[in-house]
Amino acid sequence: MGSRMDWEASIQNICNYLKDINILEEGDTIGIGTGRTIKRLVTCLDIKNIKAKTFVSSSFETMLFLKTLGIRSVHPASIDELDVYIDGADYATRNLELIKGGGAALTTEKLLASASKKVIIAIDQGKLINNLLGKPIPLEVIPEAVSIVKKKLSLLGLRAVEREPASGKRLPVISDTGGAILDLDASQWSKSPRELEDTLKRITGIVETGLFLDLVDILIVGYPQEVQVYRKR
Repeated sequence: MGSRMDWEASIQNICNYLKDINILEEGDTIGIGTGRTIKRLVTCLDIKNIKAKTFVSSSFETMLFLKTLGIRSVHPASIDELDVYIDGADYATRNLELIKGGGAALTTEKLLASASKKVIIAIDQGKLINNLLGKPIPLEVIPEAVSIVKKKLSLLGLRAVEREPASGKRLPVISDTGGAILDLDASQWSKSPRELEDTLKRITGIVETGLFLDLVDILIVGYPQEVQVYRKR
């Protein structure tokens, strides 16, 4: 019960900070990420009452959520640039490096982040870590390439497993963009996250990785009593 209350207080503090910096006034096109944190922030920020804004959904889940609030959003294919992209993360470091993809929307999330003038990530304190490589890293893979990709990863000393649906069915989770989601154990990787990202992107069949490097402008970490803010230098 206490941890839930701490989470609510942390997200409320993030919301208050975002209101203080008038984040929704910084542009006309705003990308909305996927996940529990972003849903809570969207509700808290009351974006349905913001006029003359175009909201871009990072997933079908987000589009449906916004619709329940009476907010119309557009598909990423209809825009070529965003002013602001706001999202959560599975994990983040103080160096503004992220792991994302727990909601299986990593490819579209990274697409929107890369097209945005400003990227803001909000997390609670439990997601702030020192070493990204100690956590599972989501990969989106062409379904036909899953076995081949897993073999190539094994030759690098890496192990990936298909993510199974919460229902327990023996099927991989499939993203909105049609890719199979794998979770990579990179704990034995001895080089940097950047070198891992570069290596993974050279493997045919991997569409995208959940490593978000050099994309974040502001990381907001919520605590029950305050927020800490890390900015790109």
